Amino acid sequence: MAPILSVAEREYLEKIYFSAELPGSLRGPRKLLELVKAENKFGSLTLKQISTWLRSQPVYSRFRGARVNYPRNSGFNPQFVGDLCQFDLMDMSEEEEYSEVTELTYKHVMVMVDCFSRYGMIIALANRESGTIIEALKRLFDTHNYHPERAMCDNAGEFVAAPTKKYFKEEKIHMSFSTSKIHCPTAERLIRTLKQALRRHRSAYNTNAWIEPLGAIMLSYNKSKSLNTHKLRPADVFSKPKVAWKAYANLYLKKKTEKKKNKTRESDVKKASMKRKYKRREFSASTLPKVGEYCRISRLKDFYEKESSERGQFSHEVYKIVAVTWTNGLPMMTLEDLKGKKIKGKFYVQELIIVDYSPTRDVFEVEEILGDKIDGGVKMVRVKWRGYNRKFAEWIRESALISLRPGEMKAHIQ
Repeated sequence: MAPILSVAEREYLEKIYFSAELPGSLRGPRKLLELVKAENKFGSLTLKQISTWLRSQPVYSRFRGARVNYPRNSGFNPQFVGDLCQFDLMDMSEEEEYSEVTELTYKHVMVMVDCFSRYGMIIALANRESGTIIEALKRLFDTHNYHPERAMCDNAGEFVAAPTKKYFKEEKIHMSFSTSKIHCPTAERLIRTLKQALRRHRSAYNTNAWIEPLGAIMLSYNKSKSLNTHKLRPADVFSKPKVAWKAYANLYLKKKTEKKKNKTRESDVKKASMKRKYKRREFSASTLPKVGEYCRISRLKDFYEKESSERGQFSHEVYKIVAVTWTNGLPMMTLEDLKGKKIKGKFYVQELIIVDYSPTRDVFEVEEILGDKIDGGVKMVRVKWRGYNRKFAEWIRESALISLRPGEMKAHIQ
């Protein structure tokens, strides 16, 4: 454990770190250490002490770069056709199409994929209501003579609705909902493939129609060899038991042959490098987050969002780690908010950043004053904290408010 900093050392670090004109200010711990050594005022400060101090600074933890690419649990290892399926909705609302046969305007497409064979199934939808979702699922299962044991989708409202859950329970299909930013990768990858082919088709034929072409594209996909099944056609793996057994043998029984250096793909080199890196230093006892520590959660930026966005790469809200479990050799964190309510799902280490947080020491930003009252002769104000929803709003003394500059307030809670 790093020695506790004195008041003078803390004030010095705060002064130089927030001085924008100084080299190394508003950067990381190593740059700040270089600045400290250069000024030679507190030369005994160590990198660990500076890192510990930075963890107590919200502006450092919130705007630190969030990692997106890191090893993830696959979440599934399908063993046979019908073991697991993923499904998601493909949004076509900007290119809606009217069908004279059904007299309906279609705005969405349900895309389902069997994760073992990679066999895809689609059906157009007029809306996203739970009744429409259930009817689409029934038609897909009946049309393709398909009944999975497990199903996975994101936690969109139409999927988590009570009627949809009831239908899966009646069909004895175990349902799981992904809470990660990357929801159902197999289904989402298929949607990307379909959209890419559909854009090319519409451009080539100069047409806005998509219902019939999409059916043909799906048929073409199922008859094309897939790298995920070792160059076997999804349609063959899905419908022919002998081919399905061959796919299983290719995926789980055969030893992977060592590839020649001149034929190794760049992506394989990157993956191997990542694995070596994580084995070497990723999850040592000293760096692994511990139960009781506080953290922020990273978020994936929108496609057109700039790096300088004021929202930052990590959440404004602080969470507490309440459990650490290991899954497939990777540590997963269970979190709860400051009200003690558990957060759905589990989080990778790379999705979190540990912060030095104290509810009695830290200064909190006030987003809005919701009301005021007099309590025992003391004026109280009800405040909404920035980055927290209204359930965290609370009454505090008006004297606790600190005005830093016009339009911005903070409060120190004793």
